[in-house]
Amino acid sequence: MIALAVLTSLVMTTIFEFGPLWLLALGAAAAFYGPHWAGLMSTFGLGGMLAGRLHFDRWTTVAPVSAVFVSASLVLTTSRSIIVVTLAQIVLVLLMMAASIHITRLMHDAVPSAIRAGVASGVGAVSWMVFLPFAVGFGFVSQEYGVEAAGWMVVVVAVVVSVLMLRVALGGRRPAHAAAELEPVAGCGGAVRAPVAEAVA
Repeated sequence: MIALAVLTSLVMTTIFEFGPLWLLALGAAAAFYGPHWAGLMSTFGLGGMLAGRLHFDRWTTVAPVSAVFVSASLVLTTSRSIIVVTLAQIVLVLLMMAASIHITRLMHDAVPSAIRAGVASGVGAVSWMVFLPFAVGFGFVSQEYGVEAAGWMVVVVAVVVSVLMLRVALGGRRPAHAAAELEPVAGCGGAVRAPVAEAVA
């Protein structure tokens, strides 16, 4: 769960921070940057709506969704069309946003309520720690070989996210209302909820 949360955040942050480099490399007019950014920003709301409609707990949903965002990432390495690249970035971030919401829910279900805020904060910190060296590598590759070559770094992360999401879906995660069982704990005079071990998967 933590790995998925970090990697989906990595993809989204990379597109938000470096997405305009594709427009720059393709010689986009200055007026195009506004609609491009507006499209990316719209994924915050649309991603939330989509997360409630896609069943990420089913492999039959995860498989085609994964195929779409891996394909969208591949477009960034091949296409020379400004419109196509922009749409690919929006689709990629949109699906990653929806997936990250689902992953966050599962992660919160898997830990006791007393430490959820701390876990979320820790995941956010780890996400930035991972992004910083990734950004340095992305900048080096894009400067030396072009932004299309650097796009392969995004493809690799998207593939890893796809594999992990399929693993989670095939693992048969239980829904939130049945996420934990009661088991006795010595010295507590009763039963308490045991955290789900899959939180670290």
